[in-house]
Amino acid sequence: MARPRIVALFTDFGTTDVYAGVVRGLIRSMAPESEVIDVTHGIPAGDRHAAAFMLLSAVPFFPRGSIHLCVVDPGVGTERRIVAVRASGQTFVAPDNGVLAPVVEALGGAADVRYLTNERLQRPRRSATFHGRDVMAPVVAHLVRGIDFAQVGEAADGIVDLPGFAPEIGDGSVTGRVLHVDRFGNLVTNLLPGELAGPPGSWDLRVGDEPIERWGTTFGDVASGQSVVVTGSVGFLEVAVRDGNAADVLSARAGTRVTATRKAT
Repeated sequence: MARPRIVALFTDFGTTDVYAGVVRGLIRSMAPESEVIDVTHGIPAGDRHAAAFMLLSAVPFFPRGSIHLCVVDPGVGTERRIVAVRASGQTFVAPDNGVLAPVVEALGGAADVRYLTNERLQRPRRSATFHGRDVMAPVVAHLVRGIDFAQVGEAADGIVDLPGFAPEIGDGSVTGRVLHVDRFGNLVTNLLPGELAGPPGSWDLRVGDEPIERWGTTFGDVASGQSVVVTGSVGFLEVAVRDGNAADVLSARAGTRVTATRKAT
């Protein structure tokens, strides 16, 4: 692989505290040649499913050789491991808590997986609560500087899966969840159009207990205030309310149950 330069940051740090800026500054101080891109620091705190969705949404638009640092780490300081993964020309550094599983699968699987066990690449004094700064960011900087990938640590057999990211598919029914609520209040589900065979109108879809009766191609296919199911830009089914906020109207949030049931013929 070509020597990396782009570092893409995905965190739940927000922008009120200094955490995101500190990680960015540490990488730049150790690897001034790096180009650090703040993809998002707005992942809901500790939400691994939202983090996985963000990675799926963004990674395909980055050039080969990019390094993606994802710090959504509700188990920081525990026995959970931290991994570096190479897949389809991309490099990932993240807690091994499932956040990488969907994007790595979408890229065709991991070519190499390593635990971050080489402490010489990390900060000598490591906080138990900020591994993004003290463990992950320094390793990313060293990768930018051109160290061999194998130096980050011992080989791993694979990465942890993310239960609940894919829906449960039954005979004539699909049960999933809201993966993400965007800033417009649109509900991104984990259902894919291909999992609902036949015309969209042949399925009853519910968010929680609320039925969504209209299916469209764009938000403009329904009248103002009406809800609609569309295929979103990442490929998942989304529920929106035209000129409104679906999360508010449907009292839904990340994790809300979504069901699709084939109509009787």
